[in-house]
Amino acid sequence: MKYIYLHGFASSPQSYKAQFFKSKFDLIGSELLIPDLNLGDFTNLKVSSQLLYLKELISNDTDYCLIGSSLGGLLALILAEEHIQVKKLILLAPAIEIKNVWDKELGVDNIKKWQKQGVYNIFHSGAKCEVPLKYDFIHDMQNIKDRDFKRGLPVLLIHGKYDKTIPVEVSHVYQRQNQLAKLVVLNCEHGMEDKIEEIWIAANSFINDI
Repeated sequence: MKYIYLHGFASSPQSYKAQFFKSKFDLIGSELLIPDLNLGDFTNLKVSSQLLYLKELISNDTDYCLIGSSLGGLLALILAEEHIQVKKLILLAPAIEIKNVWDKELGVDNIKKWQKQGVYNIFHSGAKCEVPLKYDFIHDMQNIKDRDFKRGLPVLLIHGKYDKTIPVEVSHVYQRQNQLAKLVVLNCEHGMEDKIEEIWIAANSFINDI
């Protein structure tokens, strides 16, 4: 089994959760691949480009467990839908139904401004500063599947009860659609960094559950 960690939007392989998981995998003697999903050019980023990049990483003769945080969780679900080699998923506040998020997060006026100007400055936690992102990201997102996933496979969902970015209800909906999914709800918000040890305990148990 190979393990790949997919970081979230405007994040990086150096994020706290990504590096925490890497340190834990090092301790158990397993390799954790953490690809940079910014693809070297956050300004021109598209989810469709991220998916194409990730599909090239998946070998036909290897089984995979994908660990995805937020948007990385959505990418993991899409990849699992298309690649039978993906056998397990660990999803941290997965960005299911993300198309509903942008208007709420930025406001309709800012979305219109983004579309008119062509770019919008997004705080990038990896770069630790604002980076312009083209509206093409939003336009491209309209063609991305973000709900109603059909494949049944073992999935561990971990979601914050007080998540204001991706509401925990989307994970409840997914769990009802996939009988092999388990949902752990923690008393935290979207970042979940204060619950990282609890997250690892649940993830490690899931990884070792054959």
